[in-house]
Parts: sequence; structure tokens; C-alpha cells
Amino acid sequence: MRSMLMIAWKSVSQVCGLVADAMTHWLVTTTGSHHQIHAGTHFYCRGFTDLTGSATYRIVLVTPNTARLSHLTLEIEHELEAEITVTENITTVANGTEMGIFNRNRELVRVNGAEGNTALMFHTPTTPASGVVIESARTGSGKKFGGGGRDEEELVVARNYKYLIEILNGTANDNLINWTFDWYEHTDRTNEGE
Repeated sequence: MRSMLMIAWKSVSQVCGLVADAMTHWLVTTTGSHHQIHAGTHFYCRGFTDLTGSATYRIVLVTPNTARLSHLTLEIEHELEAEITVTENITTVANGTEMGIFNRNRELVRVNGAEGNTALMFHTPTTPASGVVIESARTGSGKKFGGGGRDEEELVVARNYKYLIEILNGTANDNLINWTFDWYEHTDRTNEGE
């Protein structure tokens, strides 16, 4: 037998039933970021490169000029020493080569025939310039930048901005780099119902 708890909230004029687990009577919930997977608005971009000695790999994130906000986490793993810098509100002559972005709800993509993301990612931009460094770290061999829990690592990135992620090989040897960018997009509902 299922137990139901009825609640109402200010921003909408409807009542929603919440489900409790039959065995434990615990409330069944999910995190906001996991809910975005079900909603079809949670995305990722993964890749790797083998950076030659002292080389720099550059990735550009372009956020949309829409009502949607992007909640971003990133993880960059490196075989040898590396320096990672995240710069906000940059300019480019050209964004570079577009990278594959994938929706975490693969069934929704199958049905709709599109990924549905509004943020875009590129590598090898032409002449990135200006901006404000918002994160920077130099870490040793076999370490990673980011990759902690979403609560500790998430950035709500600004709309209509370009972000530059630079990965500098801190050694004279080849350095294998793996990255994962993970984000969900949602519409800001701060002022609804007021």
C-alpha cells in the first residue's frame, strides 16, 4: 500500500502527491539535477587529448542568450602535472571546432531526434582574449581539477557569455588529458507567483 502526502506550494495553483516507499515509509525524492535528466535538459561533453610538452588545449563554452540558466560542473584529469584556468566573459575571433554535446535522456533524443541543448562547446578557438579568471589551479601528476560533488563544484554560469577553459601541460612530456563537462539547463522561476 502506498502512502500519500499532499502538499501545495506558492508558485503554482495545483496540489501534488508525493510518494512514500511502501516498506520504509520514507519519502521518495530525487535531486534537482537528476530530475533534469528525466526532463531532458541535462547534458554532457566528454573528451580527451594527448598534449605534447608544454602545450595548451583550449575549450570554449558559449552560454545562450535565453531564459535558461546552465548549472555546470567540470572534471579534468591529467596523467602528469597540469595547470587549468577558467576565464569568464572572453572574446574570440572564431569559437573553434564544435564539440559533441549529448543529452543524458537518450530516449528523449530518440523520440525528438535532437539533443535539445542551448549551451555550445568548441575546442581550438581563434584568438581568445580578455575576460576574468574565476578559477585556476596547478596540480601534480595523476590528479584532477574539479570532479567533487555537485553541491561543492557547481557553477551557475552567466547567460550570453563565453567561458574559456585552458589546460596547460606542465611538463616537457606528453600528458594524457580527460575531461567531462556536465550541466543542466532550466528556466529561472524566482519571480513566479509573486
